[in-house]
Amino acid sequence: MAWKFNPFTKKFDFFEDVPVDWVDSVLDKNLTSPPSNPNIGDRHIIGSPATGGWAGKENQIAEWKGGSWEFTIPTKGCATYVENENKSYVFNGTSWVKFGLSKFIELDDAPSSYTGQASKAVQVKSTEDGLEFQTIISGKRTATKIVAANDSLDKSRADYVCDGVNDEVEINQAFSDLGTTGGTVKLLEGTYNLGGNIVPSSGSILSGVSRDKTIINCGAYRIDAGLNTGILYENLAIQNSTNNSGALNIQGNGNQIVRNCSFSGNSSNDIQVNNSNGTVLIEGCTFASEIGIYFSNCWGAEVIGNHFLRKVGGGSKISFNVNASGSQVTIIGNHFESQGVAINHLASLPLIISGNIFFSSDTAGCGSINVMGKYTVITNNIFEKTYGNPAVLIDGGSYCNISNNIFKECKQEAIKLNKASHCIVANNDIYANGQEANNTYAAILLTDNGTTFSTYNIVNSNRIRSNTTNKPSYGIRENATGDDYNLVYGNIVTDCVTAQISLQGANSVRANNIPATG
Repeated sequence: MAWKFNPFTKKFDFFEDVPVDWVDSVLDKNLTSPPSNPNIGDRHIIGSPATGGWAGKENQIAEWKGGSWEFTIPTKGCATYVENENKSYVFNGTSWVKFGLSKFIELDDAPSSYTGQASKAVQVKSTEDGLEFQTIISGKRTATKIVAANDSLDKSRADYVCDGVNDEVEINQAFSDLGTTGGTVKLLEGTYNLGGNIVPSSGSILSGVSRDKTIINCGAYRIDAGLNTGILYENLAIQNSTNNSGALNIQGNGNQIVRNCSFSGNSSNDIQVNNSNGTVLIEGCTFASEIGIYFSNCWGAEVIGNHFLRKVGGGSKISFNVNASGSQVTIIGNHFESQGVAINHLASLPLIISGNIFFSSDTAGCGSINVMGKYTVITNNIFEKTYGNPAVLIDGGSYCNISNNIFKECKQEAIKLNKASHCIVANNDIYANGQEANNTYAAILLTDNGTTFSTYNIVNSNRIRSNTTNKPSYGIRENATGDDYNLVYGNIVTDCVTAQISLQGANSVRANNIPATG
């Protein structure tokens, strides 16, 4: 379809995108036989079925020349103006069809009148050959309520206008007015100050203009939908909450999405997810508070493509905390540059950490992964300049897989298994780790607390090297004789100060490494 100029109406009309050849206008398009007293120059599109002197001439243009009719066979794209209908038609190769319509009701396959059709929707007929009006079924129609802040530039288009104090009142009223069918509450640009919680309704969307223009100052309050489900939060800046339950609280059956939001200045959690057994998706957000995301008893959550920034004002920060009560979370494609612990996993349920970047360009470095639970897969990540802790610490965990990662210039160990068992450390590239002090940290360390040891682990096919001033003490190291029954094979280790590989357990096996000894 395309816009083309109509010489009869002197306007641009929207019609099928074919070459158009305008011809002189016609009087009508429905006559099937010649009129009895035509005037010279009268023109008609011949209807069907044609009879008399027009027999067999359907869709042709007939023009009276004074003594006879002259017939023109239209080609595809031939267009003309039908005077008695005040409409334009184009020949599509088979028939003449209207174009340049200004009203829905003018369509050939639409109902003939608006009468009695108030508040109805238009749908395709069950016969799939036209359109019809249909009563809207309750629960199928959504609405949008617009809320303006006290400092929004244009309040005229808003359904509700906040005054800068207790702005949750107007926002919650908008959700209430949506009813049970759900819909969107759209917050215009500006700052919304809370004197109570915002409570979105089930099946609703809380949306701003963008995450730098629609600002929610939480104060002592938060956004909390309670047990309501099916909610999307997007394009919001959620900040300055002192509430212990997080600036945004998600619980219950979940099925909630947080997208393209920013979080900063919150004294507790940016997002807190509790006791949720539905889908929770957090994507495209930025976090710059004390704890970015806190999970407890959550199943089926995904954290994708977010940016965890350094805490505003500096200091320690946990970017991501999975609580011990048990959570299943997938963490993919995020960027962590915060200090302290980037991911803290205390649960006994599966966690997948893949395709993330742990990196900071300054000397303080960024956070790390601390796993005290089971069944964690850490794969295809990049760790650079991790700070203050091992880049990956399995602390009492088991059945973890750490593979295909890149570790570069990490301050301490790249991988530390403490009291860990039945873990796999494989095919990692470890370069110039132990930068905090020379001959102090191993690249891969299997260690203990004197009572519980690291046993039954496999360390294979890793590449460890360094050409910096501060080098690792060991490439691969068992700390004590109790760290035993570990299999270390197929690794390439160079440039370490004390030894390349050092095993203490009597039953641990070293095989096919380069170098074979040392």
